Amino acid sequence: MEVKRDSDAANQLFHLYCSESVTVTTLFYEYEDKLLFMTKFWVKLGETLFTLNLSPKPKILTSHEEPVFIEELGRYRVTIPDGHLEWDDSKLRVVYKYLRINFSSHVYLQGSAYMNVEFFISNADLETPVTGIVGRTLHNSLTTEEFETYLQFKAPVSDVITFKCSLQNDLI
Repeated sequence: MEVKRDSDAANQLFHLYCSESVTVTTLFYEYEDKLLFMTKFWVKLGETLFTLNLSPKPKILTSHEEPVFIEELGRYRVTIPDGHLEWDDSKLRVVYKYLRINFSSHVYLQGSAYMNVEFFISNADLETPVTGIVGRTLHNSLTTEEFETYLQFKAPVSDVITFKCSLQNDLI
């Protein structure tokens, strides 16, 4: 998904994935040329909370082990309940229950940094209900036109402060 120019989405928070145990929220930051890129993430995986700010190195906010360097992979790793986080200089690889999520850092023209996110789903023990810009595709196929409608997934600041997804309450 690319949000190239949308004044309604510029500098706004959006839920990408919302379920009972997972929340991924991002900021669509607007650069001077009016292009929008994801620059920050707030992530909840069960009881594990972390943030990313133009870096694949997570700032883990909940209690956790110290990262271990896995020399053969060239990555740091932290084990969390039901999964783990692994990162190097360009990518954070998250494994949590049925999800694999990759967060990667990139550079756009004139040295402006941005991030991408990729979601991969296994078929084991999928949650329901799930919503969010990307999450809504877990159980339902969407047309291109349906997928391009995303403003309803705008997140209030209170959601990122609490690492919650108010959209989830609407589905219960």
